Amino acid sequence: MDRLETLFRAQQAAITGPSRRSSAATEPVAPVCEWCQGARFVRVTSDPDHPDFGRAVPCRCAIEEDTRVRHERLLRYSRLGALERFTFGTLLPRGRSTQPVAQQRYALAVAAAKRFAEGPSGWLVLTGVPGAGKTHIAAAIVNRVIERGEPALFFTVADLLDQLRASYDEDAEVPYERLLDQIRSAPLLVLDDLDSYSDTDRKSTRLNSSHGYISYAVFCLKK
Repeated sequence: MDRLETLFRAQQAAITGPSRRSSAATEPVAPVCEWCQGARFVRVTSDPDHPDFGRAVPCRCAIEEDTRVRHERLLRYSRLGALERFTFGTLLPRGRSTQPVAQQRYALAVAAAKRFAEGPSGWLVLTGVPGAGKTHIAAAIVNRVIERGEPALFFTVADLLDQLRASYDEDAEVPYERLLDQIRSAPLLVLDDLDSYSDTDRKSTRLNSSHGYISYAVFCLKK
């Protein structure tokens, strides 16, 4: 009897011990900003005569952050994930193709993307055959914007649609309205793999050439 009781106590200690230690070591959750509710930027709506009226501007909580903390927060907000390593410094300046014409076109696309990243304005759409390096350029734009201390949001279209569908569930981690507002309010929105949401749309993007279809894989919008 003593042996069973001893084993039972040891088992209980093994179950409860680590959880108590882990809960004690858990960092306290930072309070959500009352102005932006964690979005890190707000829209100017109080003064119609203000030059930034209707535009998304950094919240006061974002302005007060130090550079390192802000950079880490912007990376989390961007949803880049593993694409954080895709920068202008790590891409091939002339792409992977061995054809001079393709290399020249890729170099022009990279140059245009770099200009856009330094001062995003309007739209930037990059097209090309699959595997041309468009996703790398898209991630590089976001990484460069983050380096400059500004927010940017990155989504593949398939992942975005999946998250929007999932947000309708009652127990969704991010409710639909909140997710949609985050997307609409993003100062810079980058959509990758734009044609992945429907295979039927490939017919409208096919070319009468050996390259097959053109993939609209990078779609950038500055609001």
